[in-house]
Amino acid sequence: MSVDWQNSTFHLFCEGKTLREIAELTGFHRSTIERWSVLGQWRKRREEIWTAARLKAKTESTTKYSEVLNHVSNEALEVLKLALAE
Repeated sequence: MSVDWQNSTFHLFCEGKTLREIAELTGFHRSTIERWSVLGQWRKRREEIWTAARLKAKTESTTKYSEVLNHVSNEALEVLKLALAE
């Protein structure tokens, strides 16, 4: 079968669909979907993708927190400088 169909079904799997749901959505026999999933190591690949996504989200969250903290610290420092200057 076409690589495009295998990629499309893998995409559905990565979205959290079960093999049975993918078979129902695409019209392919469940055993075909199962064979593709085994040959393509879908479970392993999905876990790698999800792990990378979690790490990216965590990194972005930490970066945003650091930026906000730096901004607040700089604002506090400016207020302190003004107070000391008076």
